[in-house]
Amino acid sequence: FSLTGKMPPDSDNTLDTDLELSNINLSKARLSGEWEPRAGVVSGKIHLSVPKDNRLVWQGQLNAKKLALGVPENRRTVENASVKLQTQPDYRSNFDVKLNGVVLGQTKFKQVLGVIDVSKESIQLSHGRIFPEHGQIDLNGNYYPLTQKYDFRFAGKKLVSEDLLPEYIEGPLDLEGNLFRGKHAKHPLRGVSGSMQIKFADGSLRQLGFFTTLLTLLNPQSLATAQKQGLNFSYLGGNFIINEGVITTADMELKGPQMNLLAAG
Repeated sequence: FSLTGKMPPDSDNTLDTDLELSNINLSKARLSGEWEPRAGVVSGKIHLSVPKDNRLVWQGQLNAKKLALGVPENRRTVENASVKLQTQPDYRSNFDVKLNGVVLGQTKFKQVLGVIDVSKESIQLSHGRIFPEHGQIDLNGNYYPLTQKYDFRFAGKKLVSEDLLPEYIEGPLDLEGNLFRGKHAKHPLRGVSGSMQIKFADGSLRQLGFFTTLLTLLNPQSLATAQKQGLNFSYLGGNFIINEGVITTADMELKGPQMNLLAAG
């Protein structure tokens, strides 16, 4: 890498410089965190300055390719990435992120986009868009580090279940909802609250779970077919309320040739 420009100690003790990175090999950094990069190449240029109020201001862009995150067996990779970063007039840090060719375990995403604003009080995600092999998921929200509270809104349209849950279900999928940390939660994730609406259509459950017991009782002749080919349905979905990690529904419904089911609880 290289540094050019004006740096302290100087007559006016100010910083006004360009930091340029050229094909930095991340594998030599030997980072070992669960999400820290263990491989990849980074390049880019960032302008750094400290104006009269002594607050650091930066602007530039970083580009990376062939990123691998965490331990190899987790299979977390990014084909290429770009981050445009700048300091806002109110000194929030702004990151415009674009990731292409993302792999998380068995799940692949064509592209992940989002704008992240970071301040002392919060981390805000706007214009978040996730593109699996089919469809799109919109994601926006806030995280508050000091209190560990969060609120996120999501909506997925024209998705295909096999892209996200290939071992469990197949068929078109639409979903939307919001999640936030419950008022009495002792753990940020275990105390999640919110609501969501899920709609599967013209698909099949590949793993029957408790439906095996229901078919045994209600339609035993179809059980063998369902175990071999899955439990087919024309509709599966409902509205769900989450309160401190406990999920309830008043209208979960399954419609299909082997079973029609309406559940609440």
